[in-house]
Amino acid sequence: GAMFVLGKRIFYKDGQVEEANLAKNVPRAALGFKSNGDIKSWVEMTKVFRMPHMEPLAFAFLAGGFGSVLLKYTGFDGAMVSMFGGSGCGKTLILRMINSVWGYHKDLIMLKDDTRNTILSRLGVYANLPMTLDEVTNMTGADVSDFAYRITQGRDKGRLNANAVEKTNLNSWNTIAVTSSNASLIDLLSTAKADPSAEINRILEYEVHPNKLFADEVTTKVFWCIDENYGLAGDIYAQWLVQNTDKIKPALDEVRRRIEVAGELKSDERFWGAVASTAIVGGLFAKRLGLIDFDVAPLFQWVASTIKGMRKAKVDTTTDAISLLAQFFAENAHNRLVISRPMGKTWQILDEPRGMLAVSVDAQEKVAYISRTYIKNWIGKRMASYGQVRTQLINRGVLLDANCSKNLGQGSIYVGATQPCWKINLLADALAGANQEILMSLRIISGEETVW
Repeated sequence: GAMFVLGKRIFYKDGQVEEANLAKNVPRAALGFKSNGDIKSWVEMTKVFRMPHMEPLAFAFLAGGFGSVLLKYTGFDGAMVSMFGGSGCGKTLILRMINSVWGYHKDLIMLKDDTRNTILSRLGVYANLPMTLDEVTNMTGADVSDFAYRITQGRDKGRLNANAVEKTNLNSWNTIAVTSSNASLIDLLSTAKADPSAEINRILEYEVHPNKLFADEVTTKVFWCIDENYGLAGDIYAQWLVQNTDKIKPALDEVRRRIEVAGELKSDERFWGAVASTAIVGGLFAKRLGLIDFDVAPLFQWVASTIKGMRKAKVDTTTDAISLLAQFFAENAHNRLVISRPMGKTWQILDEPRGMLAVSVDAQEKVAYISRTYIKNWIGKRMASYGQVRTQLINRGVLLDANCSKNLGQGSIYVGATQPCWKINLLADALAGANQEILMSLRIISGEETVW
């Protein structure tokens, strides 16, 4: 039947609570899921989210505090909510508040000095409970990439033992990690990894600005409240969830559908809708149980417009992908072979490479083939993200195939080996007017006779 594991205790559907015996080697973190103080003071403290302009912080608080345990009902394994902005915005305090739903914040928050292995072993212990990482920007891009990839996969990578049999993988999870950093994680991932598109789609990221109201004695009061009162809301919430599992999925589906409409979500953005729905539904459940004392409704509009903003950031880089390709063609005119084969005739060479052969334009088919290794290196040198450029060109109908085997010198004296290539549609609408170099190639294509 349904059960909910919280640190050392297991809640069952019939209301039973059982103390589990933890293995000796269980991380100390599991012991951080404990309670203290009184629930009234804790609920009173959540009134800070009634203040104006608190939506970005309230959203992260609900996503981590109450949404993380609902994520498994969306069909996704793991997600990240990333808040970035200068110091003094209250991001770290929000992470501590998330942890105070379930236990003692000092034992549960992950800090920048924690090693990758610590983080992964914690994920396995926390399972469905929220994971908070403070000051992630101090991690290297590779570490962030690794963490983002792992959390969204929902399990640790398999380990092979001496005779190459994969060990049983005990570390699996289904949760939301909420992170704070002073710069965009998405930017960090783009520079760290050739193809971060898988992770980027699983990160709901937004900027947090300082809020004059959430500072000084207000934040000091919140800190001391969660230092003395914690782990109480999680108990009540877990017990209610385990007895009302049938209500979870219908509520998530309904809210998610509304967010998809309000935020005009495209199919590859469904993930953002799923994460947002866990935060809002978690908030509505918590409100119903009297665990929070602020309105959840205003977050709906906020998250819909935040998602639109994230898309705009994606679109901004899309235009870059087109101009980047244009720049590539311009810079590599001398590395280009242009050939044509009119009906039933032999190959005609219309333009020969004067440098190394990197691009082959088929004037008949109106496509260009580019050596994948070559363009990947070229994009890398410009500090752009190969994965993003590739994805955007595919989405715009420019890149027909990012992995086609092609001999670039086919039909000419430049015959070399077959290699993985990009296949570019030179007639794609997105390229219209983008670039003289491509249009030069198109001029060759449109007339039967070539005029240079």
